[in-house]
Amino acid sequence: MRRNLKEATQAADTLSVLIFKSPCRLIDRTRNKPVEVHECKACGVCVQLGCPALGKDADGCAVVDPTSCIGCNQCVQSCAFGCIKSRED
Repeated sequence: MRRNLKEATQAADTLSVLIFKSPCRLIDRTRNKPVEVHECKACGVCVQLGCPALGKDADGCAVVDPTSCIGCNQCVQSCAFGCIKSRED
């Protein structure tokens, strides 16, 4: 997504349109079950999303604040190792 946004905004003389398949999380604040982190590899990619519910522990592993997480699953999609998952319960 970042790459696409960067490409779309670099050319000042052309019109760019980005279409997303889901509503913006800043507008649609529907709360789903919070995500969980299992066996984090401490790569830091998920934390770069800027989500206020994501943080790092002393070892650099991702942690999720379940009271802040709205369950949008953006971090689930960004984790290349599959360490962040939606809650099953």
